[in-house]
Amino acid sequence: MRPVRIATKSVYDRKEDSDGLRLLITRYWPRGIKKAAFDRWERRVAPSAALVKAFKHEGLAWPEYRQRYLAEMDSAEARQAIRDIAAAARRGTVTIVCICRDEAHCHRGILKDLLGAVR
Repeated sequence: MRPVRIATKSVYDRKEDSDGLRLLITRYWPRGIKKAAFDRWERRVAPSAALVKAFKHEGLAWPEYRQRYLAEMDSAEARQAIRDIAAAARRGTVTIVCICRDEAHCHRGILKDLLGAVR
């Protein structure tokens, strides 16, 4: 089986030809960003609005955010999306894109790990 090829970027990073399939993985469309910046909007793997609010505005700690995001990704819809994205990443590079600038505290890093674990 071919390995998955996943890259990650912020919406503020420059779009490049090497990005391959660009997937926006946010719940809401980012302001000021044109639709042409992405090939697809994949909301099925975005954290819930309540989870984002708890993390960004209510002081939810990163380890708890991570745990709750992983729990959200255990739904049938999210698991199917993860399988679909991993399959696309076996055919070519997939770049998952989010609003956050810091990948160390963004769900795209967690999602990248989940995608790498799909067999």
